[in-house]
Amino acid sequence: MIADLERFEEIWGGDAEFIPAPGEHPDVLCYCATEFRTGRSIKLWEDQLIEGRPPHRMDDGTAFICFTAMAECGCFLAKRWPLPKNVIDLSPMFRCYINGRNPPAAGKGLIGALSHFGFDTVGEKYKDAMRKRILEGRPFSPEERAKILDYCFSDVVQLGPLLEKLLTHG
Repeated sequence: MIADLERFEEIWGGDAEFIPAPGEHPDVLCYCATEFRTGRSIKLWEDQLIEGRPPHRMDDGTAFICFTAMAECGCFLAKRWPLPKNVIDLSPMFRCYINGRNPPAAGKGLIGALSHFGFDTVGEKYKDAMRKRILEGRPFSPEERAKILDYCFSDVVQLGPLLEKLLTHG
């Protein structure tokens, strides 16, 4: 991990999948996270998300890495979790990085950022199919729940390497 992050005791990357409703809190389906130093991973479905008790630290000694903090923090608020004290949002970092350059063919989202730096991705078609299924809402079969958790986690594991690329190219 990059030296700028040495001061943190823990460095978590996280992502949530949710069903949005206009004017409402997000309906959080799942949350996945990895602590990048230890490799400790969390994959939790909605019935395992405890209101008021986040699944990992979010205090001063922790850095929280995500792609689009507004979405993740909205989910934290919906679960009545404290907001992380130190957030590193890779979306605006990537947008600053590509400012003045041709945008990636895969867009300015996570898939575009990962593709731009040569990382493997789940692909836009798969991501769109998963988002579509999530937006269709409940019920989810056990197989669908497992797929959604794996899809969510696939975004999380890429956050650390993407942060390193953005910091070294920034």
